[in-house]
Amino acid sequence: MKRTLKYVTGQGLAAGLLIMGLAGMAVAEIEFTPLVDASMAITSGKFEADQTGNQVDSAGNTRNSNDASSSGDFYLSFAPNFRFTELPNLWITPYIECEYTGANNLLQIEDEAFVFAKRLYLYWVLGANYEFNRLWTLKAKGFGRMENDAETNDETLNNGLYSYRDAGGWMESSFRYWVMCSKFGYKAYMRRYPFYTNADFVTQYEQSVGPWPANVSRDLREKDINVNESWGRQEISWGSWPVLTNLEIRYREVNYTQMPSITEDGSFSADLRKDGYLEGILELPVQLHKYHQLELDYNYTLHVSNQNYYSNSEQYFIGGYYNYYQNNVRLLYNLTIPFKITGYMPKLSLSLSGQKRLYPGRPSRQKTSDNDTVGAYTSDPHWENTGDIGISLRQQLFAEWFNLFLSFHSITQTSNTNVSDNISYNFKYNTFTLGTAVSF
Repeated sequence: MKRTLKYVTGQGLAAGLLIMGLAGMAVAEIEFTPLVDASMAITSGKFEADQTGNQVDSAGNTRNSNDASSSGDFYLSFAPNFRFTELPNLWITPYIECEYTGANNLLQIEDEAFVFAKRLYLYWVLGANYEFNRLWTLKAKGFGRMENDAETNDETLNNGLYSYRDAGGWMESSFRYWVMCSKFGYKAYMRRYPFYTNADFVTQYEQSVGPWPANVSRDLREKDINVNESWGRQEISWGSWPVLTNLEIRYREVNYTQMPSITEDGSFSADLRKDGYLEGILELPVQLHKYHQLELDYNYTLHVSNQNYYSNSEQYFIGGYYNYYQNNVRLLYNLTIPFKITGYMPKLSLSLSGQKRLYPGRPSRQKTSDNDTVGAYTSDPHWENTGDIGISLRQQLFAEWFNLFLSFHSITQTSNTNVSDNISYNFKYNTFTLGTAVSF
């Protein structure tokens, strides 16, 4: 629910009250449109990883010591948007978002999935939207992000290994014509991992390759990156047809600030690591009925990197280790159940998605025995298949802005690699959430 409030203020902040009391002085009206979303919930998350690479069974395979946990969760977002009526086409759009959970969270770090026991997330934005006319709009934002993650219950949120900080900005211009809307945007930001260390990396390098290079810091910040991203998006509405078509293409360049690429003998090259991500996206939302909404999405991702892999223990080099291509299909369905409870209709949402990722230059690894923790490389390229199911039910209670929700989320990943290097390629992850939310 959107609320618009109007205030009268003077042309100078310090003398505002005096100016408002003086006749003949100009005054300006501020239109204030606050948007608030908040929720409190109880979440139970369970992560099951089968170290043999098979489906998780009930016989007692090795589990993560923190494979199940529950906690209270909190989420808040606040957008106190406002504009001066003397400049009706300019909206000032500050925004802040905060989230905390103490239950298991499956998060993506670079291109790998990790489970964290605790998470604190802060995101803030200051920007503006300007409408040149009813067909052309420009948005410009500056933002910061703080992600604090703890992998285990005894690790604090203050110094988690994979905690990071972002700072940057983005802008997007949109043009409307006929039944179409075209959008073009650019984003740049830097990401720093202030607590990430890899003490074993220096030791392994010196033992297997040779003396540590003089031009590379021993306190190597191997994950710190600078990112540039650009995109174009075309949205098409087909007149009276209940179908929309959205097409999008994105390119993201990730430049590592300190991490060099690795050569065939395991030494560092003169070039820093650089990654590129090219994405093509197709979205097909359909309004089947006033109570039924359906959307089918397809996403293709191509990832290329100049980084390679060298196994210090096996003296084994793999070029193009991080290159992959990925196909993802997702189905979304929203249903408004046509009977009222507490004066409002319940809303059911269902999402199904399947993803296949293939690393053409990375061989898979298979265990040679139950006690094998390294595995043997095969002639088959490494692949990962991921299925994702989400179900949520929301019921408004007593007012439009207050609701109760229940949700279930399940992710299953399988791979032809059944050896884990601090990363589980074969796992199940389930969460149940019950909570209340307000939105106005």
